Amino acid sequence: MIKLFLALYIASGFSVQFAKKLIEVKGRKIVVEIADTDEKRQQGLMYRKTLGTDEGMLFIFPDEHYLSFWMKNTFVPLTIGYFNKNGVLVDLKDMAAFGKKPGDPPTYQSSRPAKYALEMNQGWFQTNKIGLGSTLKVP
Repeated sequence: MIKLFLALYIASGFSVQFAKKLIEVKGRKIVVEIADTDEKRQQGLMYRKTLGTDEGMLFIFPDEHYLSFWMKNTFVPLTIGYFNKNGVLVDLKDMAAFGKKPGDPPTYQSSRPAKYALEMNQGWFQTNKIGLGSTLKVP
């Protein structure tokens, strides 16, 4: 029984571990989990029930291109900020929690090429007055 549980646990993707980093967006410091491999990017924030106020996930891609995200099995409503290779915010999209929108899960594509995608609680960017043109600093 324990072997079956362990196999299901590993197969579900819960075995993925994320490093945490302190980054800045328009001078505001936040703690993010880093998704910089295919495995980590695929897991993302799936199955999370909550996300801290100034916490999120930063997806880092090897190259700049149009990015597309979905909210499969993601139960926290999020806002995603797409940043280009220079760390400039080029697009923002609110994303509904999984199961809250007809046709789930819809996709949310960047309107411009991006290298970074930052997922935060929905409304975080607006609350902190972070809009297009704001910059991201990753150590």
